[in-house]
Amino acid sequence: MSNNSINSIIVLLICFIVACNNTKKKKYYYSTGELLSEITYNNKGIKDGELKQYYKSGELKAIEYYDQGKIVDTTKRFSKNGSLIAQEYQLNGHNIYEKYYENGNLMSKGKVIDTLLTGWWEYYHKDGKPKMKVEYMDVSKDSLIKNPLYTNQLIYYDQYGKVLKDSSNYFTIDLKDTILREKISIGYLDLQPSVSKKDDFHMVYYWQEDEQGNTTNVDSTYGKNEKKAMLRIIPKIIGQYKLKGYVHEKGRSVRVNKEDSTMADITFKERKLFFEKPFVVVDSVNAISK
Repeated sequence: MSNNSINSIIVLLICFIVACNNTKKKKYYYSTGELLSEITYNNKGIKDGELKQYYKSGELKAIEYYDQGKIVDTTKRFSKNGSLIAQEYQLNGHNIYEKYYENGNLMSKGKVIDTLLTGWWEYYHKDGKPKMKVEYMDVSKDSLIKNPLYTNQLIYYDQYGKVLKDSSNYFTIDLKDTILREKISIGYLDLQPSVSKKDDFHMVYYWQEDEQGNTTNVDSTYGKNEKKAMLRIIPKIIGQYKLKGYVHEKGRSVRVNKEDSTMADITFKERKLFFEKPFVVVDSVNAISK
């Protein structure tokens, strides 16, 4: 084979490789002429590679990475002085969003689904000390609340990291992770109240939901704000379940009328706290010990 033939084959191979991996970087500009962004596309016109955004003054604003149109790796956003102010990444199948102070300390962190905050979010003071924890829930299906970004539980901290109970509103559920079929299992829900007083009681409505989303064993109970509510469960079929429900807390506040000190203004308040606790139903004690 001649040298010309070999060279032709090498050129064809190079052209084939370039064609298969052909990417093109496009630049976009502000209407005033400054560079806005640089985006890498593949030969199908799909984002595939690095994407950079810039401030009008030229500093890097954000950087993202794409693989065949899907965002991958960590998205980072920067201030004009170059410090990291936010980043978003995947962890165990969840989108995690973090925001930072200018001094580099974490400001907030939590999960995001379709731009909505969800689950437990952590918030911090500028010096890095914990400020509060907030549980966000989508309760848009609730007939009264209908809120896709509902503030469920709230936990505030003092300057020493100790929970401020009088300002917080949360609960704990004490229920075994694995329970026996057709046996009575007792659990407890302990509420830190918000709108009600210490000697008031609150209602708890709860039910079981199986893996197919079917609801069974709807029940209710009550607890006093200084006494735990008892949850009674008698599952009939083995499998994986969720104990779901809500606490319905009611209260009132009494204040002296500003215009007439002999009169009182009474304001009635109520609040729901939703809960979900997974558990497994088995057929024998041996299954629990395994």
